[in-house]
Amino acid sequence: MAESPSLSLEHASDERQPIPEGSLHPQSDQTARAAIGELKNNDRTLHSADLKADGSVSSAGNEKHLQHTVKAIGQGMKTACLQWEQLMLESEQFELFCPTRVDKLLQEAKAMEAHLLHQKEQLINRLRKLSQTLQVVP
Repeated sequence: MAESPSLSLEHASDERQPIPEGSLHPQSDQTARAAIGELKNNDRTLHSADLKADGSVSSAGNEKHLQHTVKAIGQGMKTACLQWEQLMLESEQFELFCPTRVDKLLQEAKAMEAHLLHQKEQLINRLRKLSQTLQVVP
């Protein structure tokens, strides 16, 4: 079974290359792009209650922001996993089906080969008898 690509934080920067259209399942591609857009918007949103008097962000605001970001990432991952789950199950079923189907096809091919060899022997015997009969007849 093929390994799934792992996600890392270094891919979360804005310097990433865009995902080529059609390279992912269309529904998951749209959902992933929407989740990324939401995360970018959430990164820029701070509530006035989170700001200190000097304009810096309070630790409570950082914690809320971090919790919200982690929750959004978790939800995005859950959505992506659920969308790919059916495809992966179908792929696994196909991988399990293939060896049994190939074995069955090989058995049928061997049986057909044996039957054709038997018919060939019968034809050779009939032609020999016909040849002997024709040699006997003046």
